[in-house]
Amino acid sequence: MSSLKLIEAFDRWREQRTDLVLATVIDTAGSTYSKPGARILISADGDYQGLISGGCLEGDLITHAERVRSTDTPEIVTYDMRDPDDDLWGLGSGCNGMFSILLQPLRADSDYQPFAAMAELMKAGIRATAAIAVSERNARLPVGATLVLDADTVYYTSADDVVAEQLVQECRSIDADPVGNVQRLMIDEIEVSVLHTRLEPVPRLLVLGAGPDALPLITISRALGWYVSAFDHRPAYVTKANSNGIEVTLLEGTETLRELIEPVTFSAAIIMSHHLDSDRDYLHTLIESDIQYIGVLGPAVRTQRLLDELNIDKKKVQGRIFGPVGLDLGADSADSIALAMLSEIQAKRHGGTGKSLSQLAAK
Repeated sequence: MSSLKLIEAFDRWREQRTDLVLATVIDTAGSTYSKPGARILISADGDYQGLISGGCLEGDLITHAERVRSTDTPEIVTYDMRDPDDDLWGLGSGCNGMFSILLQPLRADSDYQPFAAMAELMKAGIRATAAIAVSERNARLPVGATLVLDADTVYYTSADDVVAEQLVQECRSIDADPVGNVQRLMIDEIEVSVLHTRLEPVPRLLVLGAGPDALPLITISRALGWYVSAFDHRPAYVTKANSNGIEVTLLEGTETLRELIEPVTFSAAIIMSHHLDSDRDYLHTLIESDIQYIGVLGPAVRTQRLLDELNIDKKKVQGRIFGPVGLDLGADSADSIALAMLSEIQAKRHGGTGKSLSQLAAK
């Protein structure tokens, strides 16, 4: 489940002042759908956004969430489905794994903290860490006590000042695992277990060119939960895209593009205007940016020509420039080409191989 869809649901429920419960996976073992740090939100009427088990546990979690909401007290729920002969509570999930899940009440009268702070950081593109107490050994840091911070700023804490300062020092000495990990820390000479998980920004895609083949790319990216910024220098393409409900901004020049993208952290960019001079200018601007994935639509010889005309040694941008862009999926349409491009971006961002999972499992 994308963080953007979770945040959008949160914003909607927050506007309605609906009390919620935040469910966070804190530990797993065996085969599980999600890993530590995965989150879902459960509303007062039993609706939920996000997945942690593919749907086999969420229904039961709703019952636990109701209790947490009514008592206003965080608690940890564990599901152990590793015994193949044990049809757990009639769920028949077939997950063959163990989940420990922390449930935290989010109330309107407390401004939905700590998730409100997490959501704002993810929307703003700020990489931060959430540290959540998941043991009861220390009364000054009870289960569910949360700290949200980055290297410079503490955005939220529910601990008292003394304990929070100790926790900040400990947290900043730990590199949080992308999928979350539990650390045992000494606070006031008492050991506590704290889940550390990264708060990754909502991914942002920059699309340069709004021709007909760009529209599926923008649509699929949004469905995946990405923010998308699309630009084109041709008024007719901008007008047509906007009339189809796809927001595209008219570019008046390369300097305009630089001014628009410099304040924003983009996860990836794709150049696809099919106009050689424009693509050359776009590529030059992007190479000077911090964007680490720059895809160029078209054959390799065309991308090399653009680099040659810019007098750029391809070795200096190796690992950043992808042209042709996308994985080899046998794509033969605008929609399937968009899928191939986004598949490669997904693999590069998350360390995937792009290979068949069944082949990898057979090794």
